[in-house]
Amino acid sequence: LVLGAANENARANEAQKLLNWGYTAFAAVRLFEGGQPVATPAGWEGKAGEVGHFCGEPVNGRPCTCGLTGCLESYTATRIIVAQSGYPTIQTLAAAYTAGHPVPAVDEAALWLGRGLATMAHILGPEALVIGGSVGLLGERYLTQVRDSYRDHAMFSYRRIPILAAQLAADTGLLGAGLWVRQGVLAP
Repeated sequence: LVLGAANENARANEAQKLLNWGYTAFAAVRLFEGGQPVATPAGWEGKAGEVGHFCGEPVNGRPCTCGLTGCLESYTATRIIVAQSGYPTIQTLAAAYTAGHPVPAVDEAALWLGRGLATMAHILGPEALVIGGSVGLLGERYLTQVRDSYRDHAMFSYRRIPILAAQLAADTGLLGAGLWVRQGVLAP
């Protein structure tokens, strides 16, 4: 998420850095302002912002790996999409999906992610939302569905916030973790 920058050029530069580096894994949030992190990667009790554990379905929600139910992750994580789709891997699923085959599990995940991003946008007011990780293999069709869901669930004044694909797609989390090890945030 990119928060306010000093000017339009600075904002574009910061957004491009996020697109190029894909700094964190799916469930974590890292807030930047003026090229610097607003907070350290680890917050309260060493936790990062866990977007994936925002409760999107408080009644009758799916069980989540965290022990709660209805977490956004339990509807949008790649492992969930693959399991619900019947395909053996994200690669085979992505090949079918990008070839135009209907995959209801992907449609459902896009709907949930759009809803979740709208909620996060209402809370944080970012200048851009960047989607990385292995869902990037699903391509523009998926991103379009996420954007449509986002627009359906975002207040009018938030609908212009761009939703962008991280340029590193499936490698975002891997490279982000490598950078954290290099910077001493995580031990090798």
